[in-house]
Amino acid sequence: MNNLEKLQRRKAELAAQIEQQRSDLKKTMLEIREEIEPSKLLKKAVSGALGMSADKPGEDKGGLGRLPAPISFVLDLLVRDPRLSFLLKLVAPLALKYLPSIGSSASTPDTEEKTPEKPPKVKIYGRLRQGVSALRGKLRKPEPGKTSETPEN
Repeated sequence: MNNLEKLQRRKAELAAQIEQQRSDLKKTMLEIREEIEPSKLLKKAVSGALGMSADKPGEDKGGLGRLPAPISFVLDLLVRDPRLSFLLKLVAPLALKYLPSIGSSASTPDTEEKTPEKPPKVKIYGRLRQGVSALRGKLRKPEPGKTSETPEN
């Protein structure tokens, strides 16, 4: 009788363990279904391509650092020579890192009241936006009703 009770107890333990594993598998499958939802995949792909994803703490940027993905993308579009593009991608993070410290040590406070300066990233983004808008202006076709501003001889 003792062996029969042990066997039934073991059978009940195994049944409970199987039920627990089934519930864990169901939860995992639901999580996977939510994770591979097309809208979430598209959102992750777009945010990763545009560099809006947060940096992971375990990720190492390397010794020189990296340019943000949007700037790197614009740099690829504007610079045709791959060697020059690669060189700019290597030098730009160093310039962003060390240029503000060089500028602040060289400047002397002549006036008592200083105006707050914009961070270098804001200046770079502003210049890139101005450059893109200037390129768009050059590429725009003139309207048919207006004459061109340049005189034709």
